[in-house]
Amino acid sequence: MTKFAVHALAICCFVAAFLLNHADAMHDKMECNECHKRVKLDYLLCLKCHDGKIDTSGLNPPYSLNGDIDLSAGSFNYAGHQTHQCLNCHDYHDNDNYRNLKEKISGRQVTVDGIGGPLYKDNIYISGMSAFCIACHDATQGHSHPVDVRINGSVHADYNNWARKISRLSIAEIPSGNGNDIINARVFCMTCHVAHGGPFKNLMRWDSKEGCLECHIKD
Repeated sequence: MTKFAVHALAICCFVAAFLLNHADAMHDKMECNECHKRVKLDYLLCLKCHDGKIDTSGLNPPYSLNGDIDLSAGSFNYAGHQTHQCLNCHDYHDNDNYRNLKEKISGRQVTVDGIGGPLYKDNIYISGMSAFCIACHDATQGHSHPVDVRINGSVHADYNNWARKISRLSIAEIPSGNGNDIINARVFCMTCHVAHGGPFKNLMRWDSKEGCLECHIKD
């Protein structure tokens, strides 16, 4: 066997191993030509599958429909993110970041870890999401809320009230990845904001103080 053939075999083995290790990744289950038959890879390509106007809940993998509050996929035109497209934040090829979020955003290397629910609605965010948001959003302004801090034990936080809520308007980042480990739950950007857009001002998850009072003690 020639030296070239040995190198070629090694490369093939490496690629095969990579694909097997990433067999559960979403886009790895698709044929290349499903996307590359298009001349341009842009958000219109993404919307072929990821659009709330299309019922894709029966597909494998499934993609959840947009809800009234949290838009899970597809096009959006809300204050804040209306000028952005899918590929501003997501890669079209699978990567090691949760939900294919870009590994480098605004010149910063960011690792985002999480676990997707069966229909990608009940997701567990583990780490990195706030760093991803802050790469573009200025978090030094006086009105910015602290992130990456535990709800339990934080000043002005009402952890007991938040913990006993069965259905919460807010969500939390759980470093252990165990959805029941809420004692270590942390506030992060998406505790209060939705990523893709919604009906409320400033991409908030709610339209009143109700969500704030899940964590905060009313004065």
